[in-house]
Amino acid sequence: MDDPQAMAQLARGRMRSKIDELEHALIGFVQDHHRLMLRLHLEHIDYLNIRIARLEELIEQAVIPFDEADVVERLTEIPGISHHTAHILIAELGIDRSRFDSAGHAASLTGFDNGEK
Repeated sequence: MDDPQAMAQLARGRMRSKIDELEHALIGFVQDHHRLMLRLHLEHIDYLNIRIARLEELIEQAVIPFDEADVVERLTEIPGISHHTAHILIAELGIDRSRFDSAGHAASLTGFDNGEK
C-alpha cells in the first residue's frame, strides 16, 4: 500500500484524531527496503502468534484434569485472575495446598505477596 491517506485511515484509537499528521508523516518516506523489513517483521510476528496459539492449545490440554475439579474456574473467581493466570498458578503451585504453611506462604512463592506479615 503506497497511498498515505489510505495508510493513515488504518489508524485506531487515539491515533484517529491525528489522521492529518499521519498522512503528512507517511508521505515519501517508505521505500522498498523499508517495505521488505516491515514485511519480514510482520511475517515473524505471524509466526510467533502461531507458536503462541499452539502452546496455548497444549496448556489447555494439560489443565483438563484440573478443570474437572473446577480449580481453574475457582481461581478465576478471584478478581484479577484470568484463565491464563490460573494456568500459571497451577503450573507453579500445583493444587495440593498442604505443602504450604499458610496462604501467605503460597502467595509469596507466586509474587502475589505484598510483603505484609
